[in-house]
Amino acid sequence: MENTFMNFYSKLIKEFEIDNNFEEIRCKTEKIKWPNASGVYLVWKSAFGSIDDLLYIGMTGKFKRNKKNDIVFNSGTFDKRKSRWTPYRFCEDERDGENYFSFKYGPKYKLKEQGRRKYEPDAYRETIEYSKLTIHCFLISANHNDYTPELLEKEMLTKYLKYTGTLPLANNEL
Repeated sequence: MENTFMNFYSKLIKEFEIDNNFEEIRCKTEKIKWPNASGVYLVWKSAFGSIDDLLYIGMTGKFKRNKKNDIVFNSGTFDKRKSRWTPYRFCEDERDGENYFSFKYGPKYKLKEQGRRKYEPDAYRETIEYSKLTIHCFLISANHNDYTPELLEKEMLTKYLKYTGTLPLANNEL
């Protein structure tokens, strides 16, 4: 089943590369340099290549109805993901201590308690150093012809679930 998902995924990369709407981030021991855009991002353990290394599929940016009843694109950018603490966390705060510049997932506590404990070394079930991560970003603007961030994220998660019978390790729902 791995080849089926990976074939789908490789074709998707090529489709987005044609219009320069795909970026790969090879993480280092420093703050992640996110593209200033909206779209879908995938966090991979080590280099991209095996479905077993896919940790998380997420998105930023969505269409919403405003108070004037107009539909507007809330172009939340990728770098806003670094302020989350559940179901994963990008550790870029000196208070993270030994886990500074690492990706954590699998929170051990309920939402409010997790927020209070997010800097504790053992507040998550898994911790991976940035230097062992690769992040793929599919850039999707409000006027993209085929996708919204939510549509692409759901399509990827659905195909992953159908091909593997599960979700990526840091995803808790579809």
